[in-house]
Amino acid sequence: MRFEVIEGGLRNGSDWFGTQLFVGSAPQGVVTKIREEDGFLVLSAPPIVRRVDEHPVRTWTGIMNDEPREPGTVVWRGHELLAVVHRLEQDPSIQKQALEPCWTQAFELAQRSQSTLLAAELLGTIHAHLDLTTALQALRSALELSAYRPQAIWLQTPRYAEQLPAAILEWRDASP
Repeated sequence: MRFEVIEGGLRNGSDWFGTQLFVGSAPQGVVTKIREEDGFLVLSAPPIVRRVDEHPVRTWTGIMNDEPREPGTVVWRGHELLAVVHRLEQDPSIQKQALEPCWTQAFELAQRSQSTLLAAELLGTIHAHLDLTTALQALRSALELSAYRPQAIWLQTPRYAEQLPAAILEWRDASP
């Protein structure tokens, strides 16, 4: 007997302004991923220590002179769009005003790279305790105002995995 793990969530998608939203892991073939990030790109850094061949003084000088990226910007790295929505030197670190601009810029970059299928962390809910309503409002506003509509987005948020499918359906039916 063979068993497979089947993820729960929204299977058929829910249409938001011409984009199908799904909950859970994206299928194979979806290569563009939107991830929550901070200005120094620390949150997405792999937890490994690398040998550095340059002199320690030069390394520290480089670190000291590095400037953080502004909240609301998106950094393209490989197949990832890193949405800068955190300032780690602040408490709380989440910058709510950066959510919508990050979604908007991520959609623009996806359009330039001709990515129509996106996997995305629900910004503000991965490394922060932002409420589901605020996080979905930012996504909805960006989708509504964007000239580009991805074909589909697979949303991930472990914190709200249970509530997200119903919230998406509720927000779809609500007037903007």
